[in-house]
Amino acid sequence: MKKVYPVEWVTQHPYKHSGEADRYYADLATRINKVLTAAHLEDDLFDLRSIGIRLTEWFEDIISETRIWTTFTKACKQRYGAYLPFYKLDENYIPGEVNFEDIAFLLWHNMQSYCNGERVLNPENPGIQAVASQVCTLLEQEYETAPENEPLYEALYGQSYGPEDFYRYREILQWFHYQSYFNVLAQDELEDHIEQLAEHKNINDFIENHDPYILIYAIRQELLFRSRNPLMAFSSPEWMARMAGDLPGLATWKDVRLHPGFYFLYDGEDLRFVYLKDITGNGERLAVSKLSIKSEVGGNHWIAGKSMLKCQLVAYGGCWWQNGMLTYSNEQQGDDRLILDEERDRREKATTRRDFETFRKASGGRPYVILKSQDALKDFLTAKMGFTLEKGVEIPRVDEKTGCMATATPNAGMQILNAGIPCIKSPENPFYDEQKARKNGLMLYANPEALPYELCCYLQDKGMLTDAGLNSLKGKEYGRSFLQQNRNFITDYFFRKCREKDYDEDAFTTP
Repeated sequence: MKKVYPVEWVTQHPYKHSGEADRYYADLATRINKVLTAAHLEDDLFDLRSIGIRLTEWFEDIISETRIWTTFTKACKQRYGAYLPFYKLDENYIPGEVNFEDIAFLLWHNMQSYCNGERVLNPENPGIQAVASQVCTLLEQEYETAPENEPLYEALYGQSYGPEDFYRYREILQWFHYQSYFNVLAQDELEDHIEQLAEHKNINDFIENHDPYILIYAIRQELLFRSRNPLMAFSSPEWMARMAGDLPGLATWKDVRLHPGFYFLYDGEDLRFVYLKDITGNGERLAVSKLSIKSEVGGNHWIAGKSMLKCQLVAYGGCWWQNGMLTYSNEQQGDDRLILDEERDRREKATTRRDFETFRKASGGRPYVILKSQDALKDFLTAKMGFTLEKGVEIPRVDEKTGCMATATPNAGMQILNAGIPCIKSPENPFYDEQKARKNGLMLYANPEALPYELCCYLQDKGMLTDAGLNSLKGKEYGRSFLQQNRNFITDYFFRKCREKDYDEDAFTTP
């Protein structure tokens, strides 16, 4: 087991120089790592050393009162009715102190992050609980004497953030998103997007005219504001807004939001702002701080009403800030109309909404249709939905032993689904199989590729996924009950979505 040194510990913090507290927590991380290593929790799959460091950072957060974990448990209480999912909390659970349940949950969350969606770990796994108990005993012994990390608190909350402190705010946001213990998967997500960029069929032409490091920077900045944490599906700016709470000097943290557009028309400037217009024509004129736009790309280079800019805009401190990569064109191009149509369609979800409405008419108002064969699917798509199949286009193959499902949702549009049909307990489903539902139904709660989030919520609310369960040493019935008690959290966690943002029940269920 490799020792954790203060110089490494500091790299995970929003300051540069180590102090006495850093030396203490680096040593504590080494001690926690010894506990994890001795437990042999599938060492080949999990990076136990990184998990030990994150557990120590959680303890540091609790001791230093930097509000990260208490913000999460408070939000969890508001949405799900308990400070944590999975565990029955009694009067011995005290928010903001060392609790066995917090440590067990953090172990589950960190270990689950290494499973790549291939399986769902049982939060009540005896191995996880045994290690959580040992770590809890260690941290309870340290709780009264552990030092507060004052530089960490000072870096987060020590200074007020005014209207022009966007870059100071973004620096803290970058730490919270990419380095703090709370965002376990953020770095992996960034690497996945970079790999997808490298595989893009048109990227070579683009790289000839752009520095690839700038592209990586642009992706990093976009995910910083757009990505959602699996814990409750909030973005990092939303979490930091909650962390700010009633602390003085942090009001600007609460009005941060990402503009939905990518393309804008230049509309002049003054001493403080560059003015841009949304190309969708909604009349909105955006004041963008000149502090966020390099002088060599703006000013005399742009022509009012003609120059089209592609960029990301973030609202902060009462105006907009350009964030990430900016490109522009001063010439009217033949694809400008195509760009406008794509921008409108993306933001208004016109295509998905149109497909949704067409499907609802074809299905007689039902949110899904079970089809028994490929011929039945073809007939539904052509005769009922009015689609024209172009020559050479093949419709999805249908296994007549399990059928398929046609569905459409306001957010995801039309989809043909083949996985998990026997797990749906519906009188309209001739392929329903109770044994298969008990064995494989969990996939519909934890696999976003199996079905859209809205349909998952609908099927749960209608009692059509109740056979599914989590593998438990306490028996199948207990595993089924455990899943039903925690289904909202588990679904939000694996889909990275939540009902208040992503599920319009009226739109989905009303013909």
